Amino acid sequence: MTFYSLPIATRTVTVKRITDTNATTILSADNGNIEIGLIHIANVDGAASVAVTVDLYDGTTATKLTDAYALAQKTFIDLEGTVLLNGWSLRITSGDADGQLHVVVQHTAAAPRG
Repeated sequence: MTFYSLPIATRTVTVKRITDTNATTILSADNGNIEIGLIHIANVDGAASVAVTVDLYDGTTATKLTDAYALAQKTFIDLEGTVLLNGWSLRITSGDADGQLHVVVQHTAAAPRG
């Protein structure tokens, strides 16, 4: 009987509060591709909506997943299933800097080969 050993991916969660209006890097794929299972963005502000832009950035060009999406107060959006290619970053830009935009990203990086 033969058994095979396959690398098992590691599941990780990244959490950030957005505290300025510049593009904020949430996650970078510096050592191989990263599979993103879920991007959860919550506006915890009870008084105002906020514009949210989500993009994948290759160091030169931003590919937008959302563009100035108006996220109402006390609501959230979930974006599912994308791959962050090696050398790319997941970035989020908020329309305000009060720290009321919270981001949770569930991702899986392939185990190192060797």
